[in-house]
Amino acid sequence: MFDIGFWELAVVGVVALLVVGPERMPAMIRTAGQWAGKVQRIARELRNEIEREALNPEFKKLNADFLAEDRRLKELSRNPPQVQPQPVPPPLAQVSPKPDDEG
Repeated sequence: MFDIGFWELAVVGVVALLVVGPERMPAMIRTAGQWAGKVQRIARELRNEIEREALNPEFKKLNADFLAEDRRLKELSRNPPQVQPQPVPPPLAQVSPKPDDEG
């Protein structure tokens, strides 16, 4: 997933050993393992919840409606309906401007 090899992990371990020290290293590794387990549990619960919702009948109906509308719109874009052009109405009578009143 992260594509981390042995040598990358070894470098991280050596740096952590130098920074943390040998007496606190086991506790740090234990804490990191606990956090990794929590993250895995949360990801598993989230995946299960999404799968449960995907099996919901209401979701299935909404998804079917969405896919039907998608197919309808794609068909309309491929074969647009033929629209008859409307005749252009004749122009209205032109009104000539009033002559200026001079007086």
